[in-house]
Amino acid sequence: MSPERLRRIEVVFHGACDRPVAEREAFLQRTGNWDLTLYIAAVLNLAGVLLWLRVDAGRGLEQVSHAS
Repeated sequence: MSPERLRRIEVVFHGACDRPVAEREAFLQRTGNWDLTLYIAAVLNLAGVLLWLRVDAGRGLEQVSHAS
C-alpha cells in the first residue's frame, strides 16, 4: 500500500469516527472512492463488533448460543 493511500485511509477513517454513527455512511459516500468507502466501512463495522464483544462478552455469547 502506498504512503499516499495509507494517509488517505487515515484521514477518512478519523473523519468518519468523528461523526455520529448516523452520518458516517453519507460521509464515506462523499469520498467518491467506492473501494475506500467499503474498506473503511468494513473496519468500522469490525471495530463495532469487537467493542460489542468486549463490553457485552457474557451476555453476547449467551445470546448467540440461544440463537442456534
